[in-house]
Amino acid sequence: MMIEAFGLSKRYGKHAVLDAVSFSAERGEVLALLGSNGAGKTTLLKCLLGLSRFSGVARIGGHDVQRDGKEARRLTGYLPQTPAFPAYLTAGDALEYYADLRGLRGEDIDARLAQVGLTPYEHKPVSALSGGMRQRLGLAVALLGDPRVLLMDEPVANLDPEGRQLFAELIGGLRADGRTVLMSTHVLQLLEDVADRALVLVEGRVAYDGDMTGLLAQGTPAPAEETPVLRLTGNTQPPRLEGNALAAALAAVRGDGVA
Repeated sequence: MMIEAFGLSKRYGKHAVLDAVSFSAERGEVLALLGSNGAGKTTLLKCLLGLSRFSGVARIGGHDVQRDGKEARRLTGYLPQTPAFPAYLTAGDALEYYADLRGLRGEDIDARLAQVGLTPYEHKPVSALSGGMRQRLGLAVALLGDPRVLLMDEPVANLDPEGRQLFAELIGGLRADGRTVLMSTHVLQLLEDVADRALVLVEGRVAYDGDMTGLLAQGTPAPAEETPVLRLTGNTQPPRLEGNALAAALAAVRGDGVA
């Protein structure tokens, strides 16, 4: 497994942002992370990046995120929702700037630009790039060091339909290349096109972990005892959620307010 989480929990005082979250993702798998505002999506990504302390266990490529963070981060690329770049730099200079920051001075900048379709814009100032182009540049930064795992926080939230389609094609190419992608998103079309599985969080707990077809086909949520929950092995018991909580999650997935 390239991503593994076991009983991952995060609290701020008495408030549990993540409550015993467990899941895994294999090599070459695209996993969509879904949930309404406050469900814990961004917090989960930060925990996997080693940016936030938590209880439980998380591994990237077999490396414990908290005990062997350097190796885990070496395997991981991250794309935030709104990548930030110095506006006065060109696209090529910005990519080289971040490569230097990460100690990757030998990185093939031209190859990374080509990988995301930005070769014609190498000498264009970042300030003159469209939102879609800046997002692709952010993906190029995430791909520095050739990571096998990519974590993305709402990668297409600010893109128009054409930009979303181009990004979906890029993600499909990453999957074909054997990279594992975990992305939070609310764009249903993107999910149908590229995601293999969905992980739905409700109030910091796993409400659903399964294929996209099974999630999108649900018209009426099942009763609590039949609620689709995490696939686990051994004696670990998956979390149980009330039917109305799952209903809220599914409504959000269909476009009623996921962020």
